[in-house]
Amino acid sequence: MNAPIRLFAIAALAGLAACSSLTTDNPIGGSVPGQPDPRLIGVWKVTQNESKGQAGYMFVSPAKDGSTLHVVFVGWSATQPSDKMEFDAVTANLGGEAFVNVNHVIENGKAATKQELDGYMPFAYKFDKDGTLVILDRSDAGVKLIQNAIAKHQLAGKATTSNTGGSGKSKGITTTNIHLSANQKSLDAFFAANGKAIFTDSVDTFQPIKEP
Repeated sequence: MNAPIRLFAIAALAGLAACSSLTTDNPIGGSVPGQPDPRLIGVWKVTQNESKGQAGYMFVSPAKDGSTLHVVFVGWSATQPSDKMEFDAVTANLGGEAFVNVNHVIENGKAATKQELDGYMPFAYKFDKDGTLVILDRSDAGVKLIQNAIAKHQLAGKATTSNTGGSGKSKGITTTNIHLSANQKSLDAFFAANGKAIFTDSVDTFQPIKEP
């Protein structure tokens, strides 16, 4: 997978050991009535590449159902062939934060299995003053906040932590996978109160491509 396909941390779907994941049965903000965020519709160029010679473009359009967005992402590098990924995105504004929930992922013509993506994969996003789209993922502190809520039975779900690659003095890589089975009302209440503290890490940035 080319690095530009990191969009919305979808690299987690490739089974990268260093990645932790957060999935939900219901989309964050699903109880909030409204249409998909029209500010996302258009063509975007990824601006947070990992090395020279890489490029990626994102095409966002309204889905046929009128309640979601359809996203097509194409990325390539100077040394590898292009990769294509498409998915549906459910957007919502909740507690002053903008959320996007990814599902129905298809990578290079192959749909993600339930094991790879069980439900929705949520992120937050914002726009800088110059129009740059910034995708925000959960921080380590945010993951702990969710884990504590599950442990205290404030949020229905399961958190699984594993360690791989460790030997001798090496601690290896710790991976935490969280799946939230909370109903829509309790899910939205939790993230309305805690979303801003959870989704703080910028993982991708995009510049809008203006029409000529």
